[in-house]
Amino acid sequence: MPSIILNKPIFDVDFFITGFHGIGLVGYLAVRHLVTTMPCERIGFMGVAMPYTSYMKGILSSPGDIYNCPGNGITVALFNYGIPDRQLFSASRELAKWVIASGFKNVVLFGGLDVSLRDPRDELGVKVISTRRDVAENLLNDNYLVLGPLAIMMNEFASKSYPAMAILPYANPSLADPRAAATGLSYFSSKFNVKLDLAKLYEDAQALEEEIQKQMKQMEGRKDTSLYI
Repeated sequence: MPSIILNKPIFDVDFFITGFHGIGLVGYLAVRHLVTTMPCERIGFMGVAMPYTSYMKGILSSPGDIYNCPGNGITVALFNYGIPDRQLFSASRELAKWVIASGFKNVVLFGGLDVSLRDPRDELGVKVISTRRDVAENLLNDNYLVLGPLAIMMNEFASKSYPAMAILPYANPSLADPRAAATGLSYFSSKFNVKLDLAKLYEDAQALEEEIQKQMKQMEGRKDTSLYI
């Protein structure tokens, strides 16, 4: 059973934030951006055993790291790699229990919604699911299913009547979508009055969009040419 291992205590429990490798990699891109652009320190682990590692901010990272960003009162759980579903589901439920036991005041999860579901009249580009009584706007449409570890965590919070919300911007399901991650973080910034620098995400989005346009033009130039493998 995965367990939370802290090397340092968390004194400011204002915000807990996490996300996963779902549609558009929105959750992962959002939390990774927070960790890499704010003065955050790795203070713990989620006890997920996987046979690989790599560097993050100059230190060896584990499959699931916990960072504290004291200047913003934010604690972030970052799942770094493709963890098998069984372990990921177990880890996410244990993480939700730890969040509740730690008494975080604001719990925010990030995920993505398939952009094909977006109503053309929806200018905001974000939907929300929430156990908070003070959140009633931009709620996800009835009967839309939320799947995966984000759903497991939200179900755990709901079962304990613990206030939490998930921010779900519309995203491209076929590609990493940094623009969608920026949209979600922008909504969070506005909702909770937390100042964030999103320039890097918008730069990544611009570079990706330009590369896609370049590839599309190349394919158009080959439309009358037979291609063989």
